[in-house]
Amino acid sequence: MLKIFQAVVLFFTVVTAAAQGNPKPPVFTPLSAESKAELDEFRRLVNRMVSKRNPGQMLSRAPKDFRVLQTLAEDPSIKHADRNTWIALGVAYGDALIAFVPGLSRSEVHDEYGPGVVLRYKRTTLTIAAPVMFAKRVERGETFDVPFMANELKKYVQENAGKIQ
Repeated sequence: MLKIFQAVVLFFTVVTAAAQGNPKPPVFTPLSAESKAELDEFRRLVNRMVSKRNPGQMLSRAPKDFRVLQTLAEDPSIKHADRNTWIALGVAYGDALIAFVPGLSRSEVHDEYGPGVVLRYKRTTLTIAAPVMFAKRVERGETFDVPFMANELKKYVQENAGKIQ
């Protein structure tokens, strides 16, 4: 879980080395076996939560999961959950985003924020740190609308993908 925790990339990070005066561009690599195992562990945690509330139901890594994740996020028993729980929900959110926004895939990144697992748009530097999106909002005491966030991210990617290398 350490790599996921190290994904201290902001909610939505568009990393362009030239724009930030950073001489080193981010380095993207495929997911390691360790990262894949960590993601699967988080997925199992979320699926246990879903199954506990609705026996027999599981997430499908599809946009219909946004509603299920919203229901979980609003559940009083989860409101004060630990950071791992919120990161697990963010991992499931990322899975659904991959199906919702064509061109997104998981990648490891090493950039000025350190190493992390992100969603990367095609072969650009446009990244989304889905695992920490919910955790950061909960830490700040914010409420959020999961389907709305997904629609806004999709719109942002569609409007800006051509402007980012």
